[in-house]
Amino acid sequence: MSIHPTAIVADEAQISPEASIGPYCVVSGAVSIGAGTVVESHARIGSRFGEVVIGEDNFIQSGAAIGGPPQDRTYEESRTRLEIGNGNRIGENVTVHLGTAKGGGVTRIGSDTLLMAYSHVAHDCQVLDNAMLINLAQLSGHVTVEEGAVVGGIVAVSQFVRLGALS
Repeated sequence: MSIHPTAIVADEAQISPEASIGPYCVVSGAVSIGAGTVVESHARIGSRFGEVVIGEDNFIQSGAAIGGPPQDRTYEESRTRLEIGNGNRIGENVTVHLGTAKGGGVTRIGSDTLLMAYSHVAHDCQVLDNAMLINLAQLSGHVTVEEGAVVGGIVAVSQFVRLGALS
């Protein structure tokens, strides 16, 4: 396991010996990071609000904020979850939030997805395998992006929308 000496990693975090955590990263709370996952400098993963599970062979770029609390006025602190599959590329300054209890409690990113720079995945979203969010794509809460769908750059998707596989 490669953890840069300037990184701050919570005692309860479970990081694979084959993962890499870069300079000035913060890994806080109940976080699990799988083998082969690389987290570049200045990324923040986890929070005191829930559990973050990140699979294998993911590449998380600088400044990403993964597993923060939902931006929902009705959110009450409860233990919710973010699940990220395998082989994803998460670009610079991407944000992905935990789920909410009223929305099922889980935000999910499948496997082999590409979330380009400055994309946002809000609470309770489901981004399925091989989907792409181009730069600055913004998903509001409870959005589903089906397998292989592409969300164009600088696009905002309103809450509770489902984007089909042919989108």
